Amino acid sequence: MFGKDVAIADAEVEKFLEDNKAQLPDMTEASAEAKQKLNSEIKDQLLQQKINENFNQWLTTNLSGSRVSRL
Repeated sequence: MFGKDVAIADAEVEKFLEDNKAQLPDMTEASAEAKQKLNSEIKDQLLQQKINENFNQWLTTNLSGSRVSRL
């Protein structure tokens, strides 16, 4: 439901790599397979972040409405 239309662009992965290069291993001499694995893990992490953002937005919207009552 929250991740149905979520996609991660390659540019987002590249931005993540650039923004976090100090915390990531040096991949200049890594194999293509190792680079692909790292990119896949980053893409998964970014996907989860977007899904969580969608859920939090949905929850905030519904809690502020009159349809949900808190016990």
